[in-house]
Formats: sequence, structure tokens, C-alpha cells
Amino acid sequence: MNLLVDASFHTGIRVGIARYIECLVRELSFLCNVTVLTSVPDLFSNVKCTTISIPAWTRSHRGRLLWQFTRLRNYCTKAYDLLFCPTPVAPPFCSIPVISVVHDLTPLIAHQLHGSKYKASFLIALKSLVWADYIVADSHYTKQQIIKRGMFPAEKIKVIYLGPGIVESFGNCDLGLEFEPYILYVGGHIPNKNVPRLITAFSQINHSAHTKLVLVGWGTPEQIGSTLATIDGTGIRNRVILMPEISDQELSSLYHHCSLFVFPSLCEGFGLPVLEAMYHGAPIACSYSSSLPEIAANGALYFDPTRTKSICNTIELLLSNQTLRHQLSSAARKRAQLFSWKNAARELLQLAEKVVHTRRRVRSQSPQRHRHSKPHPDYHEGTAE
Repeated sequence: MNLLVDASFHTGIRVGIARYIECLVRELSFLCNVTVLTSVPDLFSNVKCTTISIPAWTRSHRGRLLWQFTRLRNYCTKAYDLLFCPTPVAPPFCSIPVISVVHDLTPLIAHQLHGSKYKASFLIALKSLVWADYIVADSHYTKQQIIKRGMFPAEKIKVIYLGPGIVESFGNCDLGLEFEPYILYVGGHIPNKNVPRLITAFSQINHSAHTKLVLVGWGTPEQIGSTLATIDGTGIRNRVILMPEISDQELSSLYHHCSLFVFPSLCEGFGLPVLEAMYHGAPIACSYSSSLPEIAANGALYFDPTRTKSICNTIELLLSNQTLRHQLSSAARKRAQLFSWKNAARELLQLAEKVVHTRRRVRSQSPQRHRHSKPHPDYHEGTAE
């Protein structure tokens, strides 16, 4: 199998979908021939794959979409069996089969938390999925959301779970020890992550004044500014630590030594930080929303992310109950073993082989058939929740 991968989304910031691309390409390279389209080829220098450099202007959101709609198909020659797009987009009139990934539909579900320009470009990308042969969803929750909105036929959607972005790898790094005791959050500052409610809940807990809140994740200056304003408004600046960029070893140390990992997100297609916390055996408190109960199952204690009091009460319960924390830690480690990038790569390759075989069979039966001559008749923009 000769697989062509569109890695244009990965611009060097190793979070979310970028982690997905990096980890999956690495495992796929052990199973088949992989060629990666990237504007940052050095990112894949330690991976057994071929890289093709694409223009630097694809690193902007608009530039990337323009390139995917107008230039990407030019790379899809007969040298490759299939194009894998790790984001919810598919180039029109592609000469080889296409598998695209839908990680989540957050801009539609939590539409009030996103700007109009971002939602518009997200919808444009989603509409291009009529050109995909198959869709991969990160969770059954995301698959059901796709089906609910009539975006793609159910029989053409496969759920493939992710593996962790990092595993225990802190070695001699003792960053976590410097902050003990602390509550950890990882995931950035975009609105649907619900960080302001977490900060407010933390300010209200009846626990040791020595306990800190460590917030790890990337954000725009405006998003970071909003987080800082909430911290100042609650009067706990000396107990909150913001860490926008740290190494994998430092992050692993923080997961390992935290008293509690809290994830208050309003909407997730998977919840990669939760899985990473599970791998480290961190006691977890997270939202009972979207995909999170599907991923964490009995490895977490849940709260209502829309109610600050619910977040606060759950944090207090876990901080005061060591036995419950140990139980959750054990359950989380056991649950985490069900998720791996090796499994994800193997399932994706099996799906790719199926798609390629199907396309060849259809062509042999009907040589003049043109696929997707018009958009899927069932596609429509659903009502955002």
C-alpha cells in the first residue's frame, strides 16, 4: 500500500490534530509506504517516510483550505493508492480514493462559542466530504453527530479510536514535584474548553490554600487574556500557574505528580488529554458530556460542565477521598490499555485496503462511471445544538 498523507494542518505546534498526524504517521510507516505532504518536513525527520514540501502559505487556515481545494489533488497521482486527509476535508475530483477524518463537530454543536468566520470555513470544509470515499470518526459520539446531520451515510463511517499523545516518559524531569500539591488541566484556552468555570470552581473549593491550579495549553493572546482576567477576578493569581508550551517529559511529569486531573470541556470529539491522564494513572474528574464518558468510562468521576458548583463539589470530593482517588487511578490505567496508535494505524490500513479494493472493483465493472458527479443528495446543514 502506497499511502499519501495530507499533513498540511501540522505547522509545528504539537497539540490536538497535530499530535494525531504525527503519532499516526509514525505507526503507519511501519505498516506501509507513506508519503507526507508537509510545510515543515523536519517534523518527520525521524519517521520512516517520504516527505514532499508544500508552500509555507498553507500554514494559515485560509491558505490551507485554498491549497486543499485547488492544489492537493495535483499530488494524487497513480504512484499512490489512497489519499488520507486527517482533517474533515476532501479535495474535489481526486483521481485516487480518499479517506477523511472528522474529529468533532464542535463549531456546530457549541456554535455560540465560535466566531462566524471560523464556522463558515468549517462548514465549507465539511461540505467537501462529498468527495471522500470513507469517513473516520474519533468516537461513536462523533459518528452519531455526523449521521444526525445527514452529512454522510452511516455505512461509510468507521470509528477508530486514538492512542495517547504522550505516555509516561518524564525520566529525571521533576517539574511536577516543584508544584505539589496541584490540580492539573491540559487542553488550551479556546472557549469550548470551559477554562473560566474551572478557575472559578477552583477559587471556591474548601481545601488547603497551598493547592495550586496548573493550566497547560496553547491559546491566542486574546484567549490567554480572557483566562488571566478570570484569574484576577477571583483573586487567586498567586495559586494559578499558566504553562503555554512545555516538553513531553515536563508534561508527563505533571500528569504523574498531580493530585487530580480536571477536564471541564463542554464538547469533545475524543478528549486526548483525558486519555493521556489515564495512561499516567492520574485521578480524573471530567465533564459528563459528548465523547468523554465513552473514552474514560469508569476511569473518571463526572460533573456537569455548565455548573460551577458541580465542578467544585467533584474536585472537593476527590481531594478529600484518597481511597476514591486510588480506585480511579487503577481503573484509568486499565482502561487506557484499550487505546493505542498501533491499533489505530492497523485499523486505518485495513480500511484503506477495503476502499482501494472497492474502487477498483467498481471501475472494472463500470469503466465510464464518474464518482461523485454531484454532492451527496442527503447532505444538509443540520441545526446546531
